[in-house]
Amino acid sequence: LRRRAAISYVITALVVVATAADVVAESAYIYGWSDFWAWPVGDGFLVDQLFLSAAMVLFVSFILNSFWIYQAHRNMWVRSDEDMEVSPGWAIGWYAVPIANLFKPFQAMHELYRMSLQEDDTDAPPLLWAWWIPWLLSGFVSVGWDEEYTPFDIAAGMFTIASAICLMLIIRRVTKAQHAIPMAAVFD
Repeated sequence: LRRRAAISYVITALVVVATAADVVAESAYIYGWSDFWAWPVGDGFLVDQLFLSAAMVLFVSFILNSFWIYQAHRNMWVRSDEDMEVSPGWAIGWYAVPIANLFKPFQAMHELYRMSLQEDDTDAPPLLWAWWIPWLLSGFVSVGWDEEYTPFDIAAGMFTIASAICLMLIIRRVTKAQHAIPMAAVFD
């Protein structure tokens, strides 16, 4: 799990960096800061390239983070004394199911977090909300605009950054907690 966590942590950090670069370039393009930054953003070429780079890194992060989510869920699935509601496969699968993808991945992450940290509290901690709400908002504000780049794209990028930073904290806490549980044979 530690190796997968490290990979997830690095790719998620790359999402933060790539998205931040994209947000700065989009801001320069939209608000005319190209002279200040001395970048060739006037024609939008750099902005387009940074946007594509950020999108590719985000896509790769979906795949690599899925490996960590699956493994962390599997560890708890095998170890758990109580029945878990979300299986390791569905912890990933719910992201692809329309409508359910608005709440089931959160439920799965909450269950993973609660079981890993051995918390009895049924309320989701603020960190999970700080991860999930910006993630949803990033999708909602970036969809359906006709213009090439808008302030909504900048907001979506900022929400993505906030969500990614919180995901990094979740990865760190869950992985550390799972390795503290005395059942080392489960963790590979």
